[in-house]
Amino acid sequence: MNCTSLHHIEMCLSNSAQAFNFFTSRLGFRLVAVRDTPTCSQKVLRQQNIILVLTQRKEGHCNGNEENTCNNGVHFKSDILTNTENEMSNGSQDVHAPNCPEIGKVIESDGVQRNEGRHSNGRHVTTPKRHANTHEEHFTVFCCRNNSQHTIDSVFNAAVVVTNVHEVTERVKKMGGEVIRNTTVVSDDLGQVTYSIIATGFGNSVHTLIDKTKYTGKFLPGFTKYEPEELEPTVLSNEDLHFPLTTHMDHIAYVCEEGQSQAFIRWYEQVFCMKRFLVNREENLDTGLAIEGTVGLRLRALEYWRCSETGLYIPSQGDTSLKIVVAEPITSIQPNHVSQFLVHHKGPGLQHVAFHAPHLLQTVAFLSKKGVPFRKPPSEYYLHGGKRKELEQLGLGKEAELLQEAGVLLDTEADPAGPDNKDVEDRYLLQIFSEPLFGPYSFFLELIHRAGALGFGVGNITALAHSITLQQ
Repeated sequence: MNCTSLHHIEMCLSNSAQAFNFFTSRLGFRLVAVRDTPTCSQKVLRQQNIILVLTQRKEGHCNGNEENTCNNGVHFKSDILTNTENEMSNGSQDVHAPNCPEIGKVIESDGVQRNEGRHSNGRHVTTPKRHANTHEEHFTVFCCRNNSQHTIDSVFNAAVVVTNVHEVTERVKKMGGEVIRNTTVVSDDLGQVTYSIIATGFGNSVHTLIDKTKYTGKFLPGFTKYEPEELEPTVLSNEDLHFPLTTHMDHIAYVCEEGQSQAFIRWYEQVFCMKRFLVNREENLDTGLAIEGTVGLRLRALEYWRCSETGLYIPSQGDTSLKIVVAEPITSIQPNHVSQFLVHHKGPGLQHVAFHAPHLLQTVAFLSKKGVPFRKPPSEYYLHGGKRKELEQLGLGKEAELLQEAGVLLDTEADPAGPDNKDVEDRYLLQIFSEPLFGPYSFFLELIHRAGALGFGVGNITALAHSITLQQ
């Protein structure tokens, strides 16, 4: 049984062309679907089981409603996206899907009053009457929410596959949480999707809840499958690659204010019935993993398996869980990159997404040649005698120079204790982090390879923090 809890990640952008060019021309993602509505244009990119949605709001619209005006504000842009856009400016075009349907007659379905509409391509949509207006768009939500201004490009929506959308949505209501879009059914010729949109209460982060058990389409109703007339060149064109660059999302990481991570954890435990798991063997279950010294952050983590009705289970091959890591700053230690993220993001939010790379060293070498910039750890990280010994014990002694040249980090401490509290041997974790995509201290990507390790290594997190400090 193949089970994926994380459906897609959505970015709200002032200029989606920059991100589109970066992910396609450098990271090898393919455009698979598009949508153009009165309030936004969207592109859906895919690589293996990783799906990204790039959303660009049209001026004067907020959350699919013309009454909420969102003027363009200040947008932090990094050299990564800006340079990519310049390289691809010749011949690069936006691709648009048909507009949203107009709302038609009211019909009855299972005692619920609903509205009916049809796209120009014949697709049929159904939605509760309470959401009906000519400007409504299914699945549309912006990072600005109801603010009057779009202030910063942000990765804000982690769409999650759940078994019962209505049940989870009602749970949020009973907790006093905010429901942005109530449980809604949307259908087309390929079946129907049930969804809702909920706010986490932590910054601009939201979750679209999705049930696709009755849908056979590749993405979601209302999005048009992109089928180019000719096979378009990508970063993988004319390359003799015998391995996938990345396969799925390993985890997503949020940053919250100091003292908020306990409430963050409780919210996910109550809403999604997620379970705590130890970041590594040094973590205290009550206080989390505090990394002090010159780093200044506290970590906690959760995990959720959609296929399991009663907690965690041993996954079969090909299954991927939803892992969530939350970091809060220890503000007595300054400067620290977590506090700086909060300042530049203007509050809590999604800091990074980790892509699993089954052949990480080869992937990093390939993407580096394509111009993807990665952070480099301090030189002493590899010069430390213990790190060399770790590499040799794991049979990676010959790759030591390559790992150092690429900037790949290794940790053997990334597992909690094994059965009967005995340490797990010969399990390790490889990681590397990109430069921020939207400007200083903003969202970044992580590539990760797990050789049996389940947690996260203190040494790697420390090296990341030091590399950020040295760069600044």
